[in-house]
Amino acid sequence: MAWLSSVDTVKSMDPLKVSSEESLSFVSENYFRTELYNFEIIEGLDFDRPVIFYGNHSGNSMPWDAMMSLIHLRKKTNDSGKTLKTVFDKSFFGNPFMNLFCQKDFKKDLLSCYASFDHLEQAIKNKEALLYYPEGVDGIGKGYSKRYQLQNFATSFVRLAIKYNAILVPVYTINAEYIHPFCMVSKRLNSITERIGIPIMPIGLGTMLLPVFPFLFWSAFPAKLKIVLGEPREISGKICDKIIREKTEELKFDFQAKLNQLVLIKGNSPIELRNFMGHLFKNTKKAFKILPLGWPFLFKEKKRWLPLFYLPFLGLPLLFLKYNIRPKHWRKPELADEKSSWELEDFDFTSADVVSEMLKDAKIGDPRIKYEGLAPKEKVP
Repeated sequence: MAWLSSVDTVKSMDPLKVSSEESLSFVSENYFRTELYNFEIIEGLDFDRPVIFYGNHSGNSMPWDAMMSLIHLRKKTNDSGKTLKTVFDKSFFGNPFMNLFCQKDFKKDLLSCYASFDHLEQAIKNKEALLYYPEGVDGIGKGYSKRYQLQNFATSFVRLAIKYNAILVPVYTINAEYIHPFCMVSKRLNSITERIGIPIMPIGLGTMLLPVFPFLFWSAFPAKLKIVLGEPREISGKICDKIIREKTEELKFDFQAKLNQLVLIKGNSPIELRNFMGHLFKNTKKAFKILPLGWPFLFKEKKRWLPLFYLPFLGLPLLFLKYNIRPKHWRKPELADEKSSWELEDFDFTSADVVSEMLKDAKIGDPRIKYEGLAPKEKVP
């Protein structure tokens, strides 16, 4: 069982001048104290074929388990000459408020793509390495009472793995269920918040304190995360709905059995509070940045908006309005061809700043983009 350090060079970094990935590495090493097991198998993977890392999803909040897995898997795949992309549900990026501390380029920094069948197929055709969570939003928002109980797996990744002869690598995340422990989930509340682009709103102590401490919206408990890679596997068979469902259920059953074993071995002490406090005392100079209280300084690139993350009662609504209101004439550009759709839809078109920059940088007559929804005599800036 090999333990790998999450990052080696964060001791003197200026958080306002680093990328989202480096900031996440800092949080992983110092807050979640992530331990990695069996990651050496990545060196033996054949990256001339498409590779899909698939894992269990949990946390009842921001997809912290996916973000932590991504930065460590990417570090190893980069060493093998392949850049890992992560697949996120559109609902997590449909609202700029769902980007970690409202970072404009957060999804771009993480090289994310939407969890649609067309995007998955295009990536697998290109022999990409992907991190995919087949439970989707249902997995991350299933609630603490259903911890470690896998929800329904999507069948699309199995269908594509058979069609394009992809390698499947299971990723087991232990203790992420305690990122927001003892929280309840209300489908009715989620259906309301979904209308404003927030797919999950857990009900717990942190939720009640949000009006007073806005930064808690993106916070987490200091669960000691343990990420274990399983043995690579290949699947084959006829591509028909019945066989695809059977293969998907087989993958889910095997994953659940192995996950249960790992929870018994590595999930006995999900927080390890003494270990966490000892780490804080050893790193008193970095303690403010390590704790969620200091995360806005770690992730936010513009200092002038930082006070809103700490402003009681007014901070949260002002942040929401600041990152969601945009002129009515701004519309998502229509993309002319399939290649452009894959390349450009990786960016957050719902952000007014991104759309504005695209319009300013675009050349008149560019065949890839058709601007629609503008006033009849309005000129493109």
